[in-house]
Amino acid sequence: MASSEQQLAAAVLLRPASGKKIDGYTRITAANIGEFRPSEGTVRAAAAFFRDEGFAVGPCVGISFSITGSTAVFERTFGAKVEVSEGAGQVVAEDGTRTSDFNLDRLPPEVRELVTAVGFERATDFGPGAFL
Repeated sequence: MASSEQQLAAAVLLRPASGKKIDGYTRITAANIGEFRPSEGTVRAAAAFFRDEGFAVGPCVGISFSITGSTAVFERTFGAKVEVSEGAGQVVAEDGTRTSDFNLDRLPPEVRELVTAVGFERATDFGPGAFL
């Protein structure tokens, strides 16, 4: 279980200005990223919302930006229980299942229009052995 003061980071995936859907099947590459970039207004409005909620907001890189906050801030903003397992944040659903992605239903409608997904990044696994 996570301490309410433990800091976690999540990625905020923004809606493309083009109206294209990010569906998890289309590969986004250097050749087509322009089709998936959010507008500057989307970036500003979404970042302002998360800052106002108490998150530290990173710069927009490509199609997303990061948010960092305590587990308490994540739980208050998204209305979901958050735990830490193996160094990564996990969202705990009412039925006890765990996922890395938040349900966006608790966000205001005007923010849901800007955001495609918000989720914890999985902890990096460098494999067996020690790395110096």
